[in-house]
Amino acid sequence: MSKIRFVQCGDIHIGMPFSSFKGIFGLPEKRRRHIEETFEKIIGIAADTKSDFLIICGDLFEEKYATRSVIENMNYEFGKVSRVVMIPGNHDPFNKGSFYHRFPWRENVFVLSPERPFIEFPDLSVAFYHYNSLRESDSLGQLNLQKDRINILMFHGTIDTICTEDRYLPVTSEELERYGFDYIAAGHFHNTFLQYGKNKTIHNAGSPEPLGFDEEGIHSIITGEITKEMGHVECRAEKVQVSNRFYKTLEITTDPEMSLNEIISFVRQTLQSVEGHKDMLARILLKGRRDPKMYLDTLKIQESLVGLTLYAKVTDETLPDFDISQISKEQGIRGVFVRNVLEKMEQEPHLSSFYRSVMIYGLEALSGNRPSLTDPTEEGGR
Repeated sequence: MSKIRFVQCGDIHIGMPFSSFKGIFGLPEKRRRHIEETFEKIIGIAADTKSDFLIICGDLFEEKYATRSVIENMNYEFGKVSRVVMIPGNHDPFNKGSFYHRFPWRENVFVLSPERPFIEFPDLSVAFYHYNSLRESDSLGQLNLQKDRINILMFHGTIDTICTEDRYLPVTSEELERYGFDYIAAGHFHNTFLQYGKNKTIHNAGSPEPLGFDEEGIHSIITGEITKEMGHVECRAEKVQVSNRFYKTLEITTDPEMSLNEIISFVRQTLQSVEGHKDMLARILLKGRRDPKMYLDTLKIQESLVGLTLYAKVTDETLPDFDISQISKEQGIRGVFVRNVLEKMEQEPHLSSFYRSVMIYGLEALSGNRPSLTDPTEEGGR
């Protein structure tokens, strides 16, 4: 009988520049430290669970930004676990100038690449294969998997998507499973999925530290065990949350009766109601309607949130609460403007959404407020 315990991760992106935060003093550096802290937490889990392998499925670091000192720190951490098997990704590709190729990794660290597309560990009756390198060398058809050992395939790329870019190595789940591997450790997708594919052998750990607002929710690694006896395989794999930081989009609805200070108080209360809000990176979308005479100062709102979250960005998507019917009866410039736009809407009903936007922007400008650059017709389906 063969049995191994493992921790699987990938898409850690150590050294990520976080350029979208470059205008916020200290935040890019803080987010890079968060990634390194999460990496060290993964090492701790692998060590504490006495895992036989730490499996890393690509994009461990950012080749363009990772420094040698950062790589040396990673290599030091690797010394705390039994064995590390890792493959390159599209952010840390294997080439002659890469750290994968030229850095003196510890003896317990094994990098699979075109130069070494598979590796065996006879003492544990397990072997690892690198799909990307085997496909590149056209060697997949020559595989001869030994049935008495655990065979693990490692892959970094897209699975079952319409992506056609070669650098993302698009494949189907059927293609990955056709070779009969006992376990397929995948990387590239930043969400976690277990037991994917017809044979339920594909497992993707996702990014353990969330990297943007398109990655909201819990982020995890995979821990598990694989047992193989007389050709029969049993696999236990489960998600383990490793990051405390999280991205979250909050929609907050205002009404025309609210003053700016009242809106600020409402936003602060909403933020504080989120569990773990001090570890949150928040995107706040202000919806609903507001007094057209009020300038909604989003910068002042953001400044009021300092200390409540790691980061908060406030976007005004409210609509001024204009009484269009009443304004259309006015004799001044506002009345003339609204009547002209309403006439256009009647003449070209297929452009009514566009003209409504023109009307709102124009009325805001005439009221002395700064017109919002957000299309008001998007709010609430209008």
